[in-house]
Amino acid sequence: MSGSGPFDHAWSFVGELGNRMFDNHVRLAVTGLRRSGKTVFTTTLVHHLLRAHDLDFLSAAHQDRYLGARLIPGEGERFTFEAFEADLMADPPRWPEATDRLTSLRLELRYRATGFLSKMVTPVQTLVVDIIDYPGEWLLDLPLVGTSYEQMSRDSLALARRSPRERISRDWLDRIETGDSSGMIDGYRLYLERCQHELGLSFIQPGRLMHGIDDLPEGTTFTPLTPGHPLEAEMAARYQRYVEEVVKPFYEDHFSRFDRQIVLVDLFSCLNAGPDWFDDSMTALSTILESFAYGQSGWIRRLISPRIDKVLFAASKA
Repeated sequence: MSGSGPFDHAWSFVGELGNRMFDNHVRLAVTGLRRSGKTVFTTTLVHHLLRAHDLDFLSAAHQDRYLGARLIPGEGERFTFEAFEADLMADPPRWPEATDRLTSLRLELRYRATGFLSKMVTPVQTLVVDIIDYPGEWLLDLPLVGTSYEQMSRDSLALARRSPRERISRDWLDRIETGDSSGMIDGYRLYLERCQHELGLSFIQPGRLMHGIDDLPEGTTFTPLTPGHPLEAEMAARYQRYVEEVVKPFYEDHFSRFDRQIVLVDLFSCLNAGPDWFDDSMTALSTILESFAYGQSGWIRRLISPRIDKVLFAASKA
């Protein structure tokens, strides 16, 4: 597995991890828009660190200070690196299955110290790196924390009536008129799935309705509705529970602990698909960027105390 190609800038970004003088534990988050190749990226990164070859992105390797890496026990559900590596190294290679939940892998990197004092005190230093892989749709959900149900509904319905979504939204929009809440919710979820799988769109919000719906807390599924709909109050309450019980816990428990973030984008596919798909990807990226616009008065600053000091957007060709 080669480290060259569309991920070159990402490798350099990862290679800076050890430059934080007083940190010996770094949490690197990796996510991506639809079919961006984040599983392949994460697997390839770990493969190179463990095998200690083609480490052009690591300054310690250039300086002959890199002593190797090993996998050590971590927290939470484990990223199944060995299975993904076997897929990529098979003959012929197999494309790894897409991941639909948060998983992580912990590595211990060892390298020779620089500087006279460091060499005297700790000649061999250790850096623990947690690599966290999670679906890009989860990141798209963060702005919902600052969005009312009414605004979310207006935006979602307007989007559904525009190209290319108008091709597949009719069934869901018809269900809104039936008065059957479960039918509306199912129709909305199926509509989102078709947006992603049939149309190949990237801006899927709310993202958690796409993955692991059976794991969601009771009463957190919903559908956007037109103003004045008889079930508007019920759906607004469900939406608020989704924000409070699904969106906020992810960012409080995980996002706020990330040190660095890589976001992969399959730019070539959306360019080839046409203007509507390119605009959709730009909407997704703009929404993601809101998550990193902290500022002194930003709402995300009030929600959490973010630690991410660098974010990299990398164009890939999955």
